Amino acid sequence: MEELTKAKLEDIKSLLEEIGGKDIDKRLKVVNCLWESEAHSTAEDLIKEEALSCENLDIGFVEDTLSLLTRLGLVTRMEIDGGSLMYEPKYLGERHDHMICVDCGKIIEFEDPRLERIQEFVAQKHDFTLIRHRTELYGLCSSCSAERGEELLLKDAKAGEFLEVIKIKTGLGLSKKLASMGISTGSVIEVLNSNKGGQIIAAHQESRYILGKGITEKVYVKRIFNDKCFAGRNPACPYVSGNVENIMPMPACRGRAVFMSSLKNNDRGVILRTGGCKRLRRRLFEMGLLNGAEFEIVKYAPLKDPLEIIVRGTHISLRVEEAKNIMVRKIED
Repeated sequence: MEELTKAKLEDIKSLLEEIGGKDIDKRLKVVNCLWESEAHSTAEDLIKEEALSCENLDIGFVEDTLSLLTRLGLVTRMEIDGGSLMYEPKYLGERHDHMICVDCGKIIEFEDPRLERIQEFVAQKHDFTLIRHRTELYGLCSSCSAERGEELLLKDAKAGEFLEVIKIKTGLGLSKKLASMGISTGSVIEVLNSNKGGQIIAAHQESRYILGKGITEKVYVKRIFNDKCFAGRNPACPYVSGNVENIMPMPACRGRAVFMSSLKNNDRGVILRTGGCKRLRRRLFEMGLLNGAEFEIVKYAPLKDPLEIIVRGTHISLRVEEAKNIMVRKIED
């Protein structure tokens, strides 16, 4: 970490003078405050610090100073999901990414050379010259995850989560309303957005629904899919050459989420998500392999390729490499 020495501060002062900056001494106090905070800070965070509060600086001046420092390459600005602008000192020669807790707002810095290799690999595949990147992972920190538990009300779910409906706490009326959407106990839904007040935008079987607080506070769900199952993975696709798994092996899935290719004869399941390239996904969707669709493995060919499945009464033949792109939940008898 680059220390804010007197010499460094003089360099920053010279840069500010060179571009004709005004109130330089006050701006340097903002610089000092940001470096001393040793955290990702908003303009509002900094103005509350004792070092600035006594200066009677208004929020507009602090925001303008942070914007100026960003232009000069001294500060990195990060727009958090939700609109907040966070700032951190930019240390020369240092590169890292961020994990952001969607509950408490905690930001965890991390770096992993495997991620760098993945990005270089993808850029080469598309004949793309990579200049820079920014990776932000949104989820729950260990404390918030432990506090939440395994079961939760739908109103407390976060955007991006895949959930299984496990209980509907109400009478027949709401159950019928949800049933008209195809949602009942055991259904798999994806949260597209969660709004204040408990309203949820959810997807089920390729349809989107607006579920108000009156519904979401009466439906219990359980998280069944972890985005880590797809992290760093672009399974071998019949339309794309190469395989990212040679760079970084896929971590084990949590819960009951598995790839269709791992199931055996007579196993049944529900489709959670389809990966692969756009062309492959379109082909699979046209065959009826949609999120939420139930299927059964009929049999594998003698050489284990292709496999035959039944979806909505239709027999379909799939290559194993195609089935590796389909994340499913196995239905236990």
